[in-house]
Amino acid sequence: MLTIETGGGRGRPGAPRRVVRRPDKHGRGVGRQLVSAVERACAELGIEVVRLDTRGELAEACALYERLGYRRVGPFNAEPYSDRWYAKQVDR
Repeated sequence: MLTIETGGGRGRPGAPRRVVRRPDKHGRGVGRQLVSAVERACAELGIEVVRLDTRGELAEACALYERLGYRRVGPFNAEPYSDRWYAKQVDR
């Protein structure tokens, strides 16, 4: 299950929550496919910016987001687990 928080409607930032791939799928492009699917869903909902939070110790996830064009931004929530925040403009 995937939930996209829209932050208030069309044109507002969207944030995927708990996008996780199984460990046995590592190196097969599944994470990239999941993030791309989230971006497409956001674009279809009229969401222009996708934001996500994670932890720096999840180096592979951080590297994936950066390869996919996400840029580090300042904190946009008070999630105690997170210490790294990203955002990306998505095309409609």
